[in-house]
Amino acid sequence: MNDNQRAKYFASQLNKALRESDLKTADIIKKIGISPETLYSWRKGKIIPRLSSLKKVAVVFNKSASWFIGSWLFLIQLD
Repeated sequence: MNDNQRAKYFASQLNKALRESDLKTADIIKKIGISPETLYSWRKGKIIPRLSSLKKVAVVFNKSASWFIGSWLFLIQLD
């Protein structure tokens, strides 16, 4: 799986989590500590989050990080 496919998979899972959540976009951005542009890029599958952000996403949505990345090797830029 290439980076584009990884980003699209993450976006799919993130959008699913957003649909299932009662959280507002502004609350999510604040809790994760990202810009609206970053969330937009994640949702569109343009970029993949860093490990630190992935952990925060998992906590915000009460899911495991692996739920967002699936079983493929997830290459990320470490902080």
